[in-house]
Amino acid sequence: MELLVALSLFGGLAGSLAGQSLNPETIVRYDGPITKAGAKRLLPLLSQPQVGALKIRSFGGNEEAAIAVAAVVKSRQLRVIVNGACLSACAQYILLSAKSVQVSPGSIVGFHMSSYALHQMATRFRERDPIYGGLAEKTGNVSGLTKRLFLGSNKLSFLEKTFWSLGPICLDLGSIGNIESPGRVKFATALMLPDAPTLRGLGIDPPPDWPRTVVEARSYIRPWLQADVPFTFGLVDKVHRAVPACSIQH
Repeated sequence: MELLVALSLFGGLAGSLAGQSLNPETIVRYDGPITKAGAKRLLPLLSQPQVGALKIRSFGGNEEAAIAVAAVVKSRQLRVIVNGACLSACAQYILLSAKSVQVSPGSIVGFHMSSYALHQMATRFRERDPIYGGLAEKTGNVSGLTKRLFLGSNKLSFLEKTFWSLGPICLDLGSIGNIESPGRVKFATALMLPDAPTLRGLGIDPPPDWPRTVVEARSYIRPWLQADVPFTFGLVDKVHRAVPACSIQH
């Protein structure tokens, strides 16, 4: 028997484990953006020995909060069930930390920019052009947390491949170098929707209705994302060089 402990869209606790009769099949459910406040409420629940899985529906959120949740998911070897959507920080940290992942039919999983990969890129190019210095400094903390979380696994390499698969990277030079606001980063595409081989490479079995082609992928993501959101389907086997500035229209 499963007990669902739901957290609201804003991370407000809608249920409690106190006084409940639990068993190893207990599932904690989280719906909504990943925030520091939400993580603060979620972590004690995930730490309960009776909890075996996290059922999540989230478009992402704060990277540090997601990493904190992911660390508990990893240390407790919890299962993660994708209940509709797991995008951005949800996929890049929580999903990749799970012992196993179940993607419910009709659910979407998507990756995009991570501070770890952005830090690697900025560090790589900072000697060629000092404008990358502020960007490298701003992303350094989250990059370090990510490296500790996935050290010794193939997940760091995957995050970098995902990052480059988004297409040419352009930097808004307006405030590059200012540590407080090191400029905006733009990509040719906004999301990488993994194809079936990519999911299996991460140890995730795709649901039966997972798209097989770009055309199917376009229809598949329509209920979740705006129709004009640019995306790539699967990892693109090409490294795009970062350039100081260019024009990408979304």
